[in-house]
Amino acid sequence: MKPEEILELRHRHLGGSLSLSYRNPLKIVRGEGQFLFDENGRPYLDCVNNVCHVGHCHPRVVEAAQRQIAVLNTNTRYLHETIVEYASRIADTMPDPLEVCFFVCSGSEANELALRLARTATGGRDVVVLDSAYHGNTGGMVELSPYKFDHAGGTGKPEHVHVAPVPDTYRGPYRADDPEAAAKYADAVAGELRGAALASGTCERPGPSAWRTRFRWASGGWVRTGGPTRRRAWCRISLRWGNRSEMAIRWGPS
Repeated sequence: MKPEEILELRHRHLGGSLSLSYRNPLKIVRGEGQFLFDENGRPYLDCVNNVCHVGHCHPRVVEAAQRQIAVLNTNTRYLHETIVEYASRIADTMPDPLEVCFFVCSGSEANELALRLARTATGGRDVVVLDSAYHGNTGGMVELSPYKFDHAGGTGKPEHVHVAPVPDTYRGPYRADDPEAAAKYADAVAGELRGAALASGTCERPGPSAWRTRFRWASGGWVRTGGPTRRRAWCRISLRWGNRSEMAIRWGPS
């Protein structure tokens, strides 16, 4: 099928919110390792997709998926050793007391679950996020994503969301040549936490339900913060706010 035919059918049958990259969209027909290939066999180094952490079509992943789908594909209401063995292997890599796993299908689903857990544990609703963050495409996650609510089609920041600056020591308000940059960024987050506490706190359980962060910021332009800056900021916030600051942290992409 020619690209223009695909485009015509896409416009007819797929939602208009699905974006296409490039003025002349690529017709990608396969992937292998770090490359995507078009219909003419031309390779493209894939620096966009963040779902293929071990490369496209890794033979071990393909073989495992084919083997399992040929045997069983059902849910968790029945007993099976694979899921508990997998959970045990994951738990063995985590520090105590982390040993319970929730298996989900997407980053959006993981973030929604983390938020539910945090709100149940704290009784709070407000959340502190970092500017330019993107946390997922569900309704609840769009509300927590400045990348979405502050741009085209967005409706602005909800009242229960508080936005702190990204600790960008290259373009942010506090730069790499400032020895107090980490403390200043931490203070900015702590200030938003205080604001959330005043907005949603109760006598028994003051403060927000969660604050969300990540090791790398991609939607904000691949911001890389130095290890000492991040560690100092994290320690400063944790000392000031205790375990509440760790209630719903989903490390990783998305």
